[in-house]
Amino acid sequence: MTQPVDRTPDLRALERTFRKEARARLAEHFASLARDRSALTAGVRDGSAIAQATLGRLLQRDEDYRGRIAPVIARSRDTFMDLDERQRLAAPPRARETAVSLLAGGGIHAVEHRPGSLMALTMGKDTRAEVRVPPYNDAWTHLEGGRHQQQRAWARRADGGFGFVYTIGQEGGRAWSGAGVEVLFMRDHPGSPPGHGPAGLAQVRAHTPYEFAWRNLSYLGTAHQHAGFGVFVWSAPLDGGPSRIEQDHQYWMWSDGTSWYQDHHNPGVPGRDVDTALNFQHQAPYFPVEPGRVYGAWIWCFGGGDTSGADLVSAAYAQALVDATARFVVIGQQ
Repeated sequence: MTQPVDRTPDLRALERTFRKEARARLAEHFASLARDRSALTAGVRDGSAIAQATLGRLLQRDEDYRGRIAPVIARSRDTFMDLDERQRLAAPPRARETAVSLLAGGGIHAVEHRPGSLMALTMGKDTRAEVRVPPYNDAWTHLEGGRHQQQRAWARRADGGFGFVYTIGQEGGRAWSGAGVEVLFMRDHPGSPPGHGPAGLAQVRAHTPYEFAWRNLSYLGTAHQHAGFGVFVWSAPLDGGPSRIEQDHQYWMWSDGTSWYQDHHNPGVPGRDVDTALNFQHQAPYFPVEPGRVYGAWIWCFGGGDTSGADLVSAAYAQALVDATARFVVIGQQ
């Protein structure tokens, strides 16, 4: 008797084949995000630097100011927060509503106008919902900006942990950090082997609790920073060919700047705060999926900052920590 042919592609083999390209796709996107953000804030940042330098020259001639501000700036270097990513808080409990929202799924297929009503929505429910837990297929980190008082990023396939920490101290300059974990999947339609069947829709949903802390501190100098989470999906044909970006979903957790004599920080300073990323209104939307392709979804975080550093009459510092864990990832398909 002839044995049936298994047409299911080997995801482990695909992981090895596409790993380099998957990381390159996210690294390219990360660099583009850094450039766009830098260009967006360039005018304000450059104008602030000019004004700060001008005022600094005036204040350097004021002996009374120099004498009184010097110990303040000296103390600020020693009293800035010590961020240690190894000190973790207890993760928030997984609420029933959160689990249900991740597993249930549902999306708007069409919006149309009908006589007698403003609009009609055509809804759909997932026909498949695959739950992935660690170890995940891949992990990625990236750092830019030069040497700083503190800068590190981590991502672990084994337990789904990822995040970054940086402190831009008296050296000044800029720092960019990114980290994430990846899951691979294919079209999954009832009655068809994985990777086969008709085209459809997919949504990547992740339960991702995280801790965070951040602070911008200015004594006449300028400091800026921001951080966010995202779902970045790419795909490539199983039989070879160019890859493409399927989804770039992202949102900001915070975006802040200080100048003059300001101190901005997270609500729980000097401690951390706890939240859940990519949840409810921050979930990534559905996107089209096709048979014959492998899909890679990165659950990732990113952040960056810049400061004018410290001199005799001014100082500005920025630091941030994001410590997240993708406890499980749901691939919902319709």
